[in-house]
Amino acid sequence: KKLSTIQSEFTGKFPHLGLLFFPLEEAKKAERGEQIRPHRSDQTVASVRTMAAKGDMSIHGNTTVGSLEGNFRDDYGLYVQVCYMRDGKPVYTAESLNPVGLSELNRRAGEQGRGPFKYPVQ
Repeated sequence: KKLSTIQSEFTGKFPHLGLLFFPLEEAKKAERGEQIRPHRSDQTVASVRTMAAKGDMSIHGNTTVGSLEGNFRDDYGLYVQVCYMRDGKPVYTAESLNPVGLSELNRRAGEQGRGPFKYPVQ
């Protein structure tokens, strides 16, 4: 499955949120405050993952940000960030939002006027 397909399905369920996929090494750069670069969305999960999935991943509205990001790391070896829009640019969610469910975060983003999520052109 292409990353763009997963992104489309995710944003179809949560229109104010997006998913960006990164190599695991990028997580260390993010911790240091350095700029990180996502995988191209035309790549497949199979071509970028660093471990074989333990099963199918399902994403529901009550799935928390932290669980989703952790599941991708633990099951696929991918660094994933749930994002929303701010001033026309994708912004990564803060750690303080890790316990928030995706439906709740999507609702909050909509109420804050974040607008529909737009993926960056790569």
